[in-house]
Amino acid sequence: LADFIDRERAFTADVSHELRTPIAAIRGAAEVLLADGSRPEKDRQRLERIERGAADMADLSTALLAMARERDDERREPVDLAALIEESMDKHQHLLGSRAVDVSLEILARPRVAADANLLAIVIANLLRNSFTYTERGSVRIRLDERTLSVADTGLGIPRAALDKVFQRHYRGAHSEGAGIGLALVKKICDRYGWSIALDSEEGQGTRAVLRFHAA
Repeated sequence: LADFIDRERAFTADVSHELRTPIAAIRGAAEVLLADGSRPEKDRQRLERIERGAADMADLSTALLAMARERDDERREPVDLAALIEESMDKHQHLLGSRAVDVSLEILARPRVAADANLLAIVIANLLRNSFTYTERGSVRIRLDERTLSVADTGLGIPRAALDKVFQRHYRGAHSEGAGIGLALVKKICDRYGWSIALDSEEGQGTRAVLRFHAA
């Protein structure tokens, strides 16, 4: 069992490391093409999607590499969670498009969380991405206090029978657009740091995700 875990860790680390070069090449090419102001708007939109997709791949690769490390104590530096949320909101704003969705952020405290910043960013990005993607109208309410982050939306919601499965690897709901690894990775990261993540949802009414963490 120990040998199997070592092989899995080594494989994950190797793959994550090797992905960095082609991902950097994709992002670099997209940035160069976007710098050409003469390109039609539709082409620019496609290039922006390529650049964002490559950026997400880079984040995921970094997270997997961090997860594969045997020890990451030295990387658990205090991270400004409020600043990370604001950055992630700006990064994922494009997912809302022109939909009539009111997004608000209520900051009651500015806790600093001892964690690998890349892993914490993956958790935040997944929670925001899900709300932004599956909310057609209404609101997304983000609330941060000293120990808790909650993201509540008025989106499509999750069937009650599926709530126990959403953190399972490769599980995809009826409306899912991903590969079924986002929330599973979030749960794994939370388990790593001793945090908790919970979802409360009603189909057609919306979803509320609550992350409970330890402040530094």
